[in-house]
Amino acid sequence: MNNQNGSIFFYILLGVALFAALSFAVVQSNRLGSGSTENLTKDKMELNYVELTNFFEALKLRVYQLEYLEGIKETNIDFKTSKYLFANNVENCWNDNNANTANYHVFSPNSTNGIQPINFDSIASTLAQSSAGRPKNGHLQVGSIIVQNVGSPAPEMVIMIAGISPTFCNFYNAKQGITTDFTDTSTMESIGEVTLASRVSALGGCGTGALFNSTNSIGDGYSPFISKKTFCAPMDYNTFSPTLRILYVVKAR
Repeated sequence: MNNQNGSIFFYILLGVALFAALSFAVVQSNRLGSGSTENLTKDKMELNYVELTNFFEALKLRVYQLEYLEGIKETNIDFKTSKYLFANNVENCWNDNNANTANYHVFSPNSTNGIQPINFDSIASTLAQSSAGRPKNGHLQVGSIIVQNVGSPAPEMVIMIAGISPTFCNFYNAKQGITTDFTDTSTMESIGEVTLASRVSALGGCGTGALFNSTNSIGDGYSPFISKKTFCAPMDYNTFSPTLRILYVVKAR
């Protein structure tokens, strides 16, 4: 009889505990109702930022390895990969150098020591690209540009992630200590830069060889970009209208 009473008492306590846990979960769910989406979005952006930062650092180390540890000239470093596309889903050959040796390649599987190429679709703009000759949203583009007060007056080797969403672009800039309110329609002129003179020049010409001799510069018209090795800007590419792009200096020259 005592054992039965003990068992009944145990099940009563268990039922009370389960009811309390369920009530707590319902209260928390209601409490998070209006603000949870915003919080989750910020949390997701934080994760995207970490992934992007780690990727940039891996690229920087790979370029250092190729040039300083393996003796590959910067003009022979090859960013060729089928992972990065134009808006028409054709491989972006502007990232291709004229090197035929696997040891010159940044990315795998073209080199056994290469790093894994990554697309950043989760931070890309939802607007479709207006030209097939423009890098696809969230994809990487290699080139050169002078960033004011970074390195010597020579142009920096840079990579860009094209077609970034305004929300993440402004979030990314805030991480660099830059306050912006860019939209999908922001232009270089709106921040005091000149589109034609403030855009990244392409690596080369689809296998014709790397050219890091651009005279274009950025930061001379918009002071928050001065001395910054990474930021997001309404960067133009070729003669197309600008889209928001994250720029990262892989090598200051």
